[in-house]
Amino acid sequence: LWDALGKELGVPVHQLLGGSVCKEIPVAYCLGILDPDESAKYAERAHRQGFSTLKTKAGHDWREDIDRIAAMYDAVDGELEFRLDPNQGWSPEETVRVAATLEDAGIYLQYLEQPQRVGTYGAYRELRSRTQTPIAVNEDTYSRFNLHHLIKADAIDVAVVDIVPGGGILRTRELAALATHADLSVAHHSGMDFGIKTAAVLQTIATTPAIDLAPDSVYYAWEDDLLETPLQVSDGTIPVPD
Repeated sequence: LWDALGKELGVPVHQLLGGSVCKEIPVAYCLGILDPDESAKYAERAHRQGFSTLKTKAGHDWREDIDRIAAMYDAVDGELEFRLDPNQGWSPEETVRVAATLEDAGIYLQYLEQPQRVGTYGAYRELRSRTQTPIAVNEDTYSRFNLHHLIKADAIDVAVVDIVPGGGILRTRELAALATHADLSVAHHSGMDFGIKTAAVLQTIATTPAIDLAPDSVYYAWEDDLLETPLQVSDGTIPVPD
């Protein structure tokens, strides 16, 4: 609907939302679970291509996840920031061990994303008190109620929102406002998005200064797209479409 209204009026969506505060947006390079050596090669590639942040998933063995992060960090001489996403798959003790081991090695993640299951407000508050690593939630932001309670519990550092499960552009801006009022940083999640959603995400971020961290993206990896004029990725950034 936003896009249809913009076409009718002959203006980009960011103008309908109050105007863009930037012309291009840095995005985070997303990587699946590979062995440490292969992961290191992708980290080098991301660094060469101008990305400044890399997000990777975590698997069933947290020790292997530590090895992968360490291999990527060493491959780029610490020149990339890393995000690690266990998708609710770790216990509190496993989460603390990962964070502490990486911290002891001098590797400080930009954030650990949703290590515990959704709705565990007390566990997140306790976790945040036991580690220096910033703690983020993603699936918990799909519910305003959950995000509100995590903020009230002073349990997180970062909110990772998503315009689709979050309920659209305006709803996502409301979540970002809720987070920034609590002095949280905000990033945007990627669901293997094609150009249409990626364009909507760029329009939203360009008009929402509260989203202060690079959004996750795999757009650089698509050979084909639904857009007649594909978005351009250069030096780890994507221009805001007009």
